[in-house]
Amino acid sequence: MFELRSVSKSYGRAVVAKDLDLSLGNDRIVGLVGPSGCGKSSLGRVLLGLEQPNAGVVLFKDRDIHRLDRRDRMDFRRAAQMVPQHPDAAFNPRLLLGTSLREVFRFHDLCPKADQEEYLAATLEHVSLHPELLTRYPSQLSGGELQRLAIARSILTKPSLLVLDEVTSMLDVSIQASIIRTLQHLHHEHAATYLFITHDLDLAQVFCHEILELSQGRLKPLDLQPL
Repeated sequence: MFELRSVSKSYGRAVVAKDLDLSLGNDRIVGLVGPSGCGKSSLGRVLLGLEQPNAGVVLFKDRDIHRLDRRDRMDFRRAAQMVPQHPDAAFNPRLLLGTSLREVFRFHDLCPKADQEEYLAATLEHVSLHPELLTRYPSQLSGGELQRLAIARSILTKPSLLVLDEVTSMLDVSIQASIIRTLQHLHHEHAATYLFITHDLDLAQVFCHEILELSQGRLKPLDLQPL
């Protein structure tokens, strides 16, 4: 279980969260919507421990993530992953994509070393990619391919929380639909909690089990409406 408890976060006068509570778990797909600039991505980063809240605590298994020892912090890093809005920013442009993905094995004991290539190939298959793409550089892939690869890297650790930060906003409509189908398939195959950050309410209604709107630092549940 991941939880924000009485969390406040601001940048100067720009308020992201104001004494906010949020619990995520039970393998739900939760949409987080709101206008551009309201702080959706920042809230996701606070949840993942990438930014500190000004007040309140972020909890993982009822423990403050900023007070975990090294072993438990690695457990948290393995359990909570993020797919960024800009997939090109997720990879070092000077490294082959295979090198970037294999780095995950250096930090997390996912499988025996002899099985790593098979593990990697199986993960790529889940997002409809061929291992041959790992011999290329990020600049040699399309936006859709690169986004799929970013998703693949994020699920290597089999996380229990996946924060999806505007993962379709940079893609054309047909590729958006393909990415959503991939995510639906992944959720069916490997149950996890998704926080789906988007400004597209219609897309959230198609993909999510529930939707929260962030406005002026507060969260408000929205009713799902038939499209």
